[in-house]
Amino acid sequence: MNSNRRNIVRNAPNQNTFIKVHNPIGSPKTLNFKICDYHEKGLSFIVPRQIGYFLPGTPIYFTLSNEPTNELFGIIKYYHQVIGTDETNGYKTGLEIISRPKGVLQENLRLRPHRISGNSNDTDSVTVFINDAYYTFPIIDISAYSVCFLRDQKHFFDFKVSQMINQMTVMLRGKNIFSGNGIVTKAYVDNKGHSRVVIQPKKELFKIKIADTREQVDTAVSAAKNVIEEQFKIYSSIDIEFKTAVADLKMFLEKNKMFLDNQLSFNTEIEETDFLQKYNDYFFSELESHVQKLENIVPALKLQEEKYLLYKCYFQDQMHNLLLKAPFCQRMYSKPLGYAGDFEMMRMIKEDVFSGPSLYFKLVNKHVLQNNMSQSNRNRNQYLCRKLFQMIKNIGKDNVNILSVASGPAHEIIDLISSTPELSGKINLTLLDQEILALKYSQEKIYEQCIKSDFIINVNFIHKSIQCFIKDALKTKAVNGGFDIVYCFGLFDYFDDKSASKILNYFTKFLRDSGGRIMISNYSLDGHFHCTYLEMAFEWFMIYRDRNALHKLASTVNKVKSISIEEEPLGVIKFLELEC
Repeated sequence: MNSNRRNIVRNAPNQNTFIKVHNPIGSPKTLNFKICDYHEKGLSFIVPRQIGYFLPGTPIYFTLSNEPTNELFGIIKYYHQVIGTDETNGYKTGLEIISRPKGVLQENLRLRPHRISGNSNDTDSVTVFINDAYYTFPIIDISAYSVCFLRDQKHFFDFKVSQMINQMTVMLRGKNIFSGNGIVTKAYVDNKGHSRVVIQPKKELFKIKIADTREQVDTAVSAAKNVIEEQFKIYSSIDIEFKTAVADLKMFLEKNKMFLDNQLSFNTEIEETDFLQKYNDYFFSELESHVQKLENIVPALKLQEEKYLLYKCYFQDQMHNLLLKAPFCQRMYSKPLGYAGDFEMMRMIKEDVFSGPSLYFKLVNKHVLQNNMSQSNRNRNQYLCRKLFQMIKNIGKDNVNILSVASGPAHEIIDLISSTPELSGKINLTLLDQEILALKYSQEKIYEQCIKSDFIINVNFIHKSIQCFIKDALKTKAVNGGFDIVYCFGLFDYFDDKSASKILNYFTKFLRDSGGRIMISNYSLDGHFHCTYLEMAFEWFMIYRDRNALHKLASTVNKVKSISIEEEPLGVIKFLELEC
């Protein structure tokens, strides 16, 4: 590799250089991957978790995004799983660059769809389930995408092109390398009078490309064996009770998915909604029992951080394909704005409707919107609306200054406008949020509700992080002459005690010199059993605080006259109110 290419990659703006892999296994199109590091002999890149991994030994052709016309050749040397942000969550893959002219070895390395070579081994076989019975045939050829075998004359049935085989197993060198369904792509009699059948499985048999030599098949089997055995070795240390709980949950979801996706259809949306509402009673209660079982098992194991990560990876390997197509679940896990609990998730929780690409995923989605964690969130909005009304009335002034930190969609303000017309013209509101989309959403909804309710409110929208806002506000001593009320709901769930104490003390500086009130909320572990499920399935981690923890936090705040702690009806979310 020349130094010019190395320098271009290393000095690329924002490290925005990609490797473009041409026609990788399982995909007919070019795939782009973000390069992590790069040197003369190779590079590494991140393959997203949903795509999978390249096995060591996989030959690939590729180009670099800054040299799109120069096709290169390389061999995959290693991969390992990494956990990180959306951009770095997947498999870090090492590639040795073997720069050969285009066309050299290309014919051998690029797989032909059905390569009937006649090579065989006594232990290679295909077992298919047809006419309520299992039949086993010897393999005479195999490729990454298809398997060929001879049909004996003693079998009275024929295979037909396009025939679906619902159950098939492929054994190679004594190992089961595939179980699933496939489709017959060829069925013919060769020039020796033998009846040959070619079946293409629904997914590739190997995760690497196989050339025309039998040795490379052995290499593929060896590589697959090493990966599988290593994975089983890693997962073998997982507690059997946890594995059983995950297996039970998986079976429950799979059975429901199979029934709902294949057995039911409705003529109208009304019929579908009526079914979902009635079936959801059963589905929700059963799924809740499995979630509770996980919560009973995992905390009792007292896992260290590294061990907990292993359990979480195992859970996601088993469950993600059954969960992540539900819109709320997908947003929880992917965190497109970079953090959990964004304004769009709050909107979904407030609306609480069936949504998803199928009946099954609509029920999965409804479960996370209906459980006590989400219901307590809706209760929180109602509590805040009532509390703001009481505070404003008690202050008894014509102009009450209110600051909402991490304001999100500001649903409580929209409810306040619609339910308390007597407060019209009495509120000066400042909404602070680091996400511009949240501010645009709240601006549109607040003004829309003001028009409907003929309500007057003065609103100041500030697009800043809380750190920048504090820094700027302290320079000017006060904002809008000081606030009567400062509240922050949904942010302290992510602050450790030290940070939470520091932020609360800053809040006291935002109040009027004559004093004011501060309100925050915090999820607790009371009233629900969803902590393990949210963490393992969706990477949603929070810092939970009960009454004692909130009281201890309040004791670190200066100039506090009184402390009160309340909770919403389910007891999940606690509210800390400080009079300063």
